[in-house]
Amino acid sequence: MMMRFIGWTIILVSRLTWLLLTCQIPHNTPLVSCIVCLCLVQQHLANDGLMVVQSTSPYYAPKSFWSINKTIEASGFATTPYHTYVPSFGEWGYIIGQPLASSRLHPFTPPQTYDLPMKFLTPAVSNAMFEFSADMTKPVAEQLEVNTIDKQPLVRYYHQDWSDE
Repeated sequence: MMMRFIGWTIILVSRLTWLLLTCQIPHNTPLVSCIVCLCLVQQHLANDGLMVVQSTSPYYAPKSFWSINKTIEASGFATTPYHTYVPSFGEWGYIIGQPLASSRLHPFTPPQTYDLPMKFLTPAVSNAMFEFSADMTKPVAEQLEVNTIDKQPLVRYYHQDWSDE
């Protein structure tokens, strides 16, 4: 089943192990981070499935990054944030979302071995992606709002984080 609305294409495969969600959303409409969209994803993600949300830079835009994390948690997912250096973007962050029921039985942990030979990615490198230095730590959670379809503080956080102020 395919759904299209406001610049999104969501291919839903009910209760299978994969879900493809592509978004082309203007910077001033972060609908992908809304509870409505995330609940839709959760309805179609397999119980043991994972989703990954590209979530801006935890270094340059910490309020934005951690607000996205809080929104995903409010949508009923256990979250595991991580970051890596992307040459064209700099330090960039992602959030793994896992249905709460499966996270209680099998919480996500970074891989300790790889089935394929890896030239640069090692378990030590993987583990480092899940560590956040002091300049990327989470702001006080009570100061961050959840992003919803009718209230989008992420727009404000994004502009504050990326401005020169």
